Amino acid sequence: MNILIVPSWYPDKENTNWGYGQINGSFFLEQAHELNKIVNTQIVYIKVHSLRKMKLKNLINFFSISWDLENGIRTFRLNTFNFLPGSTTGLLLQYKVISFLVFRFLSLSKKFDLPDVVHCHGSFFGGAVGIYASKFFKKKLIFTEHSRQLTDYLLPKEVNYYKSLLKNSSKVIALSNDFRNYFRESYHINNNKIEIVPNMIPRIFIDHDHRVFQKNKTFTFIFIGMLIDLKKPLDIIKAFSKINQSGIDSQLKIIGVGNQYSKCNTLVNELSLNDRVRFFGTLSRENTLKEIAKSHCLCSVSTTESFGMSVLEALTLGLPVISTKSGGPQDLVNNKNGLLVDIGDIDGIADAMTYTCNNYNNFNSDHIRDDALKRFHPNVVSNKLISIYQK
Repeated sequence: MNILIVPSWYPDKENTNWGYGQINGSFFLEQAHELNKIVNTQIVYIKVHSLRKMKLKNLINFFSISWDLENGIRTFRLNTFNFLPGSTTGLLLQYKVISFLVFRFLSLSKKFDLPDVVHCHGSFFGGAVGIYASKFFKKKLIFTEHSRQLTDYLLPKEVNYYKSLLKNSSKVIALSNDFRNYFRESYHINNNKIEIVPNMIPRIFIDHDHRVFQKNKTFTFIFIGMLIDLKKPLDIIKAFSKINQSGIDSQLKIIGVGNQYSKCNTLVNELSLNDRVRFFGTLSRENTLKEIAKSHCLCSVSTTESFGMSVLEALTLGLPVISTKSGGPQDLVNNKNGLLVDIGDIDGIADAMTYTCNNYNNFNSDHIRDDALKRFHPNVVSNKLISIYQK
């Protein structure tokens, strides 16, 4: 079986810089790598960038193409710029024309295996490329969405495009039960068309012995995520301040960057938490793993989460998790591996943090890790995907 993966964003190729680095979109690469162990997997990544990203070095090489073997996967990349800005119709037209030319070229290439299934990740605009691939090769389209597309925040043309993507997909994959309910309620998709397939654990977190790194002597909470309103970093700082005032000896590590960094830093100063809260900025995957492993508890306090990748990574390293009921985490967190609290409930978050500190020995690290591996191991998720491909 030949599977064509079409991501909406993807890690930058080595020695290139299109703004995604090596972490952004890495779960697409990891999933493709795992699938490639079982079925033949190829990747086509077409990205029409905003003109705002154009710099002199990009201008010189504004049309970048590669067709190479990357990480054992045959991968076609094309990067260019949107020369019809301000028009959704114009942007979709560019994707359509580029996709036709790319798939025409690939169909004539001896290195390309004609796909049996097209699987696109994300709607804007891997979904557009996925639709064109499905029609060009006359194969079914599987669509995995990774974020909620609220019609109130989309232009009419974007809403029509999104509905077309859902209509043209044989199966729509949701990352969690909450996400499935969102599809049913917001877009009235028949339940039979929706499949739930969670993200898989990255191999680096499986291969790592979570007991290698010694825990920090001070009880350590860790927050990982963009410092934006959606992730509510101010809430975790406020909750941490409450337990600090109660006399609990603890510290908070914050990994991530975003437009609320200044507000977060100001709040830390106002609450006199400078010696208790540390900002790490952006870390590599390896260094993020080390910081999680040295911590005692991960906190996720978002307004909404389609899944909760940092939650899964922490569980895989045996950490209990405190999370708001933001959607995806309800499928991850249970009474044996953490605590769920209401969104925006700062007192509830603080109470959960206090409980975790005082009852830390009640959480069995090995059991937490084993449960995560049982449910989200790459082999488990890959087999779910393949069963959908074969239907």
